[in-house]
Amino acid sequence: MAPVFLEHALIDINEQLQTISLYWQKMFFGNAQYNNHLIKLHRTINAVHAFEEMHFQRWLSNFEAAMASFSGLMADRSLFVSLEKFWKI
Repeated sequence: MAPVFLEHALIDINEQLQTISLYWQKMFFGNAQYNNHLIKLHRTINAVHAFEEMHFQRWLSNFEAAMASFSGLMADRSLFVSLEKFWKI
């Protein structure tokens, strides 16, 4: 994923970690601190350098590995919502 986000979108991952954390807190716990439009941001990146199936598969593998220690409704919902949103990009 690094080439897409670091080279093409010119994202500084250290600056984005807090935003990423807030997004997932919103997904898991309903925390309202994240108020950006995630899909819009990803569509902007996709317009510059199109996401490919391999990007999705790598992200999904990383996400599933991270989620392995969680269970329950919010974990299931987060995976479902993330998959649904990815296909809208």
